Amino acid sequence: MSTIDWYDRNASAFDERTRDIDVVPQMRPFLDLLPPGAEILDAGCGPGRDIQLMVRLGFPATGFDASRSMVDLARANTVQTIHHLAFHQLAFVNAFDGIWANASLLHVPTDEIDDAIRRLKRALRANGVLYVSVKAGDGVRTAEDGRVFNDYSEPSMRALFARHVALDLISIEHSAPGAQQVDRKPWLHALARKTSPPSV
Repeated sequence: MSTIDWYDRNASAFDERTRDIDVVPQMRPFLDLLPPGAEILDAGCGPGRDIQLMVRLGFPATGFDASRSMVDLARANTVQTIHHLAFHQLAFVNAFDGIWANASLLHVPTDEIDDAIRRLKRALRANGVLYVSVKAGDGVRTAEDGRVFNDYSEPSMRALFARHVALDLISIEHSAPGAQQVDRKPWLHALARKTSPPSV
């Protein structure tokens, strides 16, 4: 069973387990870097919890997810536009002031992560802000439930952003695992800004 299959089969249970998680401590630094009313893309939006919060805080948001069941839940939970897309299908250009990739890029295979970052950067407007959260660790692992995770150390996160011109890393913060987590792995939270490429 693939990771996407797992989310398709367990969408409702996942929604119930995670809907009350408080993401404000992670979201506030991201939103503080954006202008009022900035347009945000929730990349890997799941059942739409974070989009609902963004809208309540005054930020119009659009979402996408690779799981059809998650998309259906997000559309039921919010009136915002939700696309059924995987990262490799993302084709937005200069469309958003901010991109929120909360616990989603951690499922992108190592050989596809640079393409995903390029597509996210392309979707950002100039001076747009990208937020990425991943689980702290080193390399690929398969969880007991069959989901595949790509964990990152702080050096490997820094190296990932360093490979992408005009995407300047602002910060990487660490946080403890959530109470609902089975694997008890801590998190890394990265913020980066899209800048103009240097003139040649």
